[in-house]
Amino acid sequence: MITHDIDEAILLSDKVIVLSQRPTRIIHEFEIPFPHPRDPDELLLSSVALDFKRQLLHLLVP
Repeated sequence: MITHDIDEAILLSDKVIVLSQRPTRIIHEFEIPFPHPRDPDELLLSSVALDFKRQLLHLLVP
């Protein structure tokens, strides 16, 4: 799955790979530690998910 939506990536993926601009290379790989099925209302407001999102945003917007 390829997405630009961080919430969607956390909710649907088992791994998130952050890529650089050209030339494209892998900057970081994150394993998503949340079990399936994932409830969007519960997961995306949890402190663990918010911290995870903060880490991703820090890589994308330094």
